[in-house]
Amino acid sequence: MKPVGRIVDLFGNIAAPYATIVCQNDCRVLEGEKLFVKEKVNKCRR
Repeated sequence: MKPVGRIVDLFGNIAAPYATIVCQNDCRVLEGEKLFVKEKVNKCRR
């Protein structure tokens, strides 16, 4: 799987949320197509 963009907004109900994504480069995703999320964890500096 290749990254398509960055999530900028989540909306809808908890059971079936929707996301607004800002595409990177040449985004070839059709409207309504399912995407998968890779969770990114930021480490805290102390």
